[in-house]
Amino acid sequence: MDNLNGETPISIDIEYDDGDGRSEMNKDIFQQEARENGDYLETLQRLKAEFDNYRKRTEKEKLELSRYVEGELIRKFLPILDDFERLLEAKTEDGQLREGYRLIYENLNSLFIELGLESFAERGDDFDPNRHDAVAVAHVLPENENKIMSILQKGYIFKNKVLRPAKVEVGLSNQEEPTILSQ
Repeated sequence: MDNLNGETPISIDIEYDDGDGRSEMNKDIFQQEARENGDYLETLQRLKAEFDNYRKRTEKEKLELSRYVEGELIRKFLPILDDFERLLEAKTEDGQLREGYRLIYENLNSLFIELGLESFAERGDDFDPNRHDAVAVAHVLPENENKIMSILQKGYIFKNKVLRPAKVEVGLSNQEEPTILSQ
């Protein structure tokens, strides 16, 4: 029987005579104990391998849970980031107040970038239903077919996972009728 390392346990045959004729009985006892020790060793090695696998699996699960929680927390802040962007685009009279908003926005945005948040979707990019939500259609020339014509809301990726799809207007040539755009 092979052990977990792929090795075959060594069988030891030892002959000895203690002078009173019990050597055959002692040999049997010794071999039985050697088999039991081999079984114990094999069980121990199997348990060690199972524990190592358990430890690796739980570490992976903890990392995945941590990433999920980080992503969910950041997702809850995205509307605030959107509000700051709209606030900065609005025309206001008070330059100092506007500058304060801009600084808060830049600090918040740089923190999210440092944590791994990336925005995506640019005008002219190809439409990707896995990353974009088509909420409007613009009738365009055939060369702009399936291109993003405008961005209604930025999309974000966090650690290579789409956190929020971008809401976009997609170009559709006049030759086709619109189909289902958004789910």
